[in-house]
Amino acid sequence: MESTTVTVRTQPDALVKIYDETRDEILYIDNTDTDGTTAPINLPSDGGHYFVDVTTFDTALSQSK
Repeated sequence: MESTTVTVRTQPDALVKIYDETRDEILYIDNTDTDGTTAPINLPSDGGHYFVDVTTFDTALSQSK
């Protein structure tokens, strides 16, 4: 069976986590690059129930202090 590959795009340096509820495990956790993109993420070919959690940070606030 062929696997599925996804790429998440959001703000630069956002924290991206992909969780598989079926297996109760985290499949991927990393920050996006300066373009706001993750590396390609391979999901298991035998399926699952996935959640993608993206946490963005307001860098304008931290730079103004």
